[in-house]
Amino acid sequence: MTQNPLFDEMQVHPKRSLGHASAAIEAVAAAAPEGAILLALIQHASYFPALSERYELLAAAGATVIVVCVGEHAPCKGVHEVRLNPTDPLASSWAVTLLTPNFGSYLTAEDLVTFDPLQPDIETGREFASAWGFDRSKAADVTEFYVDRLEAQIDPDVLQQIRLRIKQSRTQEFSPAEQALAVATSVILERVIRVEQTLAGTRSALDVESQAASRDPLTQLLNRRGFDRWARIPEPASVTLPRVGIILIDLDDFKAVNDRLGHLVGDRLLQQIAQALRDGTRPRDIVCRWGGDEFLVACPGAELEELSEIGDRLIRAISEVSAEGMSVNASAGLHVGFLSAEGLIEADKALYFAKSLGGNTAIPASELKK
Repeated sequence: MTQNPLFDEMQVHPKRSLGHASAAIEAVAAAAPEGAILLALIQHASYFPALSERYELLAAAGATVIVVCVGEHAPCKGVHEVRLNPTDPLASSWAVTLLTPNFGSYLTAEDLVTFDPLQPDIETGREFASAWGFDRSKAADVTEFYVDRLEAQIDPDVLQQIRLRIKQSRTQEFSPAEQALAVATSVILERVIRVEQTLAGTRSALDVESQAASRDPLTQLLNRRGFDRWARIPEPASVTLPRVGIILIDLDDFKAVNDRLGHLVGDRLLQQIAQALRDGTRPRDIVCRWGGDEFLVACPGAELEELSEIGDRLIRAISEVSAEGMSVNASAGLHVGFLSAEGLIEADKALYFAKSLGGNTAIPASELKK
């Protein structure tokens, strides 16, 4: 695929900045004289309903509007539509270009980062390498770039109009107002980029601090704060939340290790136990240091039989860990249900019932209700 003519000028922007630029370009298009050409590549049909009314108004005002996207959507009156195959290279692009007899603007972007795990909302977490501005010559170049790749799917009469407008944009003399606007936009864009770079650095520093505050420094497991953060990640409304198996583990007589061999040996034993818990759980499970010599394991989707197997396996793994010749056993309380404070309380009750039986065992909370 030929390189986008603005590729060398592209900067990394979060999508919210692109939304502002797109709105500005579409606002200009709404006031443009008859004969304007607007090409909008909006990536996916799911974005289209929010934009369709604006594009219909532009078409009704006399503009030629071409909308390019992947997927099915309701027809838009007066708008020329091009459907992309999801495997088409343009399916990862997002663009708006506008050409009028004496004005041009452009916004073009390529997917750079599809999802930032620290941003649960995919829209704010998404980033693009992008460029935008108000410059008729560049707008013509970008429009031609996309049209060359779409010409087989564009109505011949519409294609002829676009080619004519591109030619006029390149040959017609630029007015002083256009030249001044292009320069002013360039200066503003440089300032916007510097501000966004500063904000990105600040966000990155805050993320590092937040991550550090969510982990236990000794074992590098999540701490309670980290678990709470994980538990609050929102799921899409269409997704049914899975039941979560909880294993609450307490080391039996761990105090004896610290008393006999000192806290350094005790810390080393905790680190080895943390690794044993990581090794003994499934990739999707969450392992936390709950405090002191307590650990919590969250097992999404696990029902009681599987959870009991995991709990027994972890208790055996803990008993096989030693430091300076000393090892400890562990007790565990199990609970299966939707993640809640009540579920944690039930697991805690089962844990202390297991300890009252002498430890070195895992007891389901459901056993206490029989």
